Amino acid sequence: MSESIDIPKEGKVLFSWQVPEYEKYDRSKNWYVIAIALALAMLLFSFITLNFLFALIVVTASLVVIMHHSQEPPILDVKITEEGIMIGKNFYEYDAFKNFALIYKPRVGVKQLYLEFNNWWMHRLSLPLFDNNPLPIREALLDFLDEDTERTDPPYSESIAKILKL
Repeated sequence: MSESIDIPKEGKVLFSWQVPEYEKYDRSKNWYVIAIALALAMLLFSFITLNFLFALIVVTASLVVIMHHSQEPPILDVKITEEGIMIGKNFYEYDAFKNFALIYKPRVGVKQLYLEFNNWWMHRLSLPLFDNNPLPIREALLDFLDEDTERTDPPYSESIAKILKL
């Protein structure tokens, strides 16, 4: 966390830290063997059923996974300000969010801030807190947003992605 500074549009920065844009998993040789076997099975199925659009989707998804893994994730600055939250170059006013949730489970290594958008078509933001103390961040966010106290675990989609290393 850094000290408070002023940014004209975004207001005074209350907390700031850096996060990778996405989590990069270490994948074993077995992971790639299984992934290739699944992709080939799906391609075979798509050709048997003459579903060439599905084949195109499988090939495209495979290329995305390969390209995604071959590069390091960009590092983004996260700033919680008096006016909203800045992630990288994107600034979100507090009005854009429905609520927030902080999940802190040190035994399992979970220390995340979740921000739920008002718009259903926008995906929730999941920000790792790393070495930041979640309590002062929670106190600051309570001045601007409602807290989702019912969320006590990471979303299933994140858990599945972590297990599958996607």
